[in-house]
Amino acid sequence: MPRELIETGAASMADWIQDWWAQLLMFAGVVMWAARLEGRSTQNTKDLVKLEERLMRQRAEDIKNRSRDWDQMQASIAEIQSDIKKLLAREN
Repeated sequence: MPRELIETGAASMADWIQDWWAQLLMFAGVVMWAARLEGRSTQNTKDLVKLEERLMRQRAEDIKNRSRDWDQMQASIAEIQSDIKKLLAREN
């Protein structure tokens, strides 16, 4: 190879890398950080969707249980009212 090509090609590339290596590493680090950040945000979104689904199932179950408990309470109150009426009727 002619000496001019070596000096202008390889030497200038080496100089360029030497001058810009810190910026290149920083750029590579930023790209890796951005990829990790995107992965985290995607995982967090999936976790939030799962949490919302779980909370909706729990809410539906709580509503069903509340309705059942309300019905039981109403039945108990009706029975107590009936017993009180019977007791009052006996005393008269």
